[in-house]
Amino acid sequence: MINRKLAGWTIIGAVVAFALAVACSFAHGSTHNRPNSLGVEISTFNPNVYLFGALACDHFEDACTIMKDGKDRLYTNIRFNAYNTPMLNDEAVLFCDNVAGAFANKGGPIVVTYLRQASINYQGVGCHELVSVFEVPAPKEIQ
Repeated sequence: MINRKLAGWTIIGAVVAFALAVACSFAHGSTHNRPNSLGVEISTFNPNVYLFGALACDHFEDACTIMKDGKDRLYTNIRFNAYNTPMLNDEAVLFCDNVAGAFANKGGPIVVTYLRQASINYQGVGCHELVSVFEVPAPKEIQ
């Protein structure tokens, strides 16, 4: 009698374990983009990076430089003081092309948007495509 109960519980446990294993195999998420009803694939991640801070250089002197490679392509290296970080922790971003004009006359805090994926490399460092630069106005109490 005890052997039959033990065998019954063993079989029930094996069936439950098998069912859980099958359910877990179906529960894994997909890692590729799924086409929608329009037939196009929609990415599930944001391709942009947003940086809120201030320029760490003035008039493209020491920390901000424009460089050229052997194929006469231009690159702009800009250092930022990100918001709410110590002044010692600046962040450098290498942009493709000469984007100095986008940062001209931007003295206050700015929001820089650029593409997350690097386009090409300059001496082993990936450069990013600049999307936009917006200056953040000061609050009315400070003006």
